[in-house]
Amino acid sequence: MMKQLGKVLGKMVTPYDFSTIERGEKYITIQHDETGLVVAYTSEERLNVKMN
Repeated sequence: MMKQLGKVLGKMVTPYDFSTIERGEKYITIQHDETGLVVAYTSEERLNVKMN
């Protein structure tokens, strides 16, 4: 995921470049500290756990 976000931001990023805004049941929302970009993401495992 960091590789994809790096392409969007135009530079290499690490998880330490982001702050967690919210941890919901299915999604985690993070914000890039420098640019303010907000991203909500989930994993397939989290979705499967909630669907079963």
